[in-house]
Amino acid sequence: MALQKTKTLMIEAKELNFSYFDTTVLKDIAFSIKKSSICAILGPNGSGKSTLLKVLDKLLKPQKGTVLIENENLDKLSLRMAAKKIAYLSQETDISFSFSVFDIVLAGRAHNVGYLSQPSRQDLEIAQKAISLVGIDHLKNKIYTQLSGGQKRLVLIAQALAQQAKILLFDEPTNHLDFSNQYVILNLIKNLIKNNHLTAIITLHDPNLAVWFSDTIIMIKNGSLLNYGPTKTIMTAQNLSELYDEKITILNNNNRLFIMLSEIV
Repeated sequence: MALQKTKTLMIEAKELNFSYFDTTVLKDIAFSIKKSSICAILGPNGSGKSTLLKVLDKLLKPQKGTVLIENENLDKLSLRMAAKKIAYLSQETDISFSFSVFDIVLAGRAHNVGYLSQPSRQDLEIAQKAISLVGIDHLKNKIYTQLSGGQKRLVLIAQALAQQAKILLFDEPTNHLDFSNQYVILNLIKNLIKNNHLTAIITLHDPNLAVWFSDTIIMIKNGSLLNYGPTKTIMTAQNLSELYDEKITILNNNNRLFIMLSEIV
């Protein structure tokens, strides 16, 4: 039974510790995430959410601890091999050159193209498929810098899909988006994950979005793991109040949960 359970896991973190110089940012973080699921990371500003994603993507090396990807030690993988398993979308992507949407998405194949080589026909086909999956064929030849914030986020999701990684890491994918576009982006991510048997880890500010779109929740406070587990179990008023140091109320409207500060209810 233990072996079967291990095979269902996509990513495991074991006692992760990370510090910037003398400042400890992550302390003994441990969790595991199943295949074909969405995990949301919640925590106050400065709690270590973004740093954790960078450690999981091999952008930062932990001073202690291990990350396993399908039972393989991430530290033992080359950057190119890691890129075939994990795709990372940061909060801000500064692209100032006049590249087309197709070129931006095609850049997701960079790990697969050798130095001084041109993208293959297969790379072009994969990029086109990613564009179609996200539903932005109409933007294919548009200049990326001329797009709206929501459109840019869709392009970057397509770029991540073109990377053909099994794990997608999203750092605040709804950042700077209006309410409607927040829902559109997260609903798209949810459908892509479920329909393509991928796994996603998403940092979010709004606990409502986390409860609506995730299967698992990781709560981080002051760099430490406060709570972790299935969304329905973890998202309680008590846990959220402890996480944010505010009194939280959860309203239930036809089995749809809404999380609010108690003082405004």
